[in-house]
Amino acid sequence: MPLYRIGRSDRCDIVLGDRAVSKMHAELLALDDGRLYLSDCASNNGTHVLREGQWRAIRQAFVQPAERVRFGAVELTAAELLRKIPHRESEQGGRRPASDNNPSPNSLPQGPVKRHPETGEIIPS
Repeated sequence: MPLYRIGRSDRCDIVLGDRAVSKMHAELLALDDGRLYLSDCASNNGTHVLREGQWRAIRQAFVQPAERVRFGAVELTAAELLRKIPHRESEQGGRRPASDNNPSPNSLPQGPVKRHPETGEIIPS
């Protein structure tokens, strides 16, 4: 199951170049059955899904490809978000490992993320 990091940092799999987007804003898990699971990574401006005509802040939620999602000030559908992935598994034989990028002092942490034991929310390190 591919997991994609979403944020302003060039170390993310899906880079959104808006200052309202956190460096490491959210994660998108593409499940084998085609479902998409979106998790906020304790971002400054939140992750939202448009449901029933209203933007709803989420910590984690399943999203449909046609649903509109918002990261800070950036709005797009989940399908449009997936199209922003530079190297899909079918093209490259797997997700680009973060270790392939040049390390920098401001780089994102690598390896497993810490999650709150009750809510599952990602805890910044």
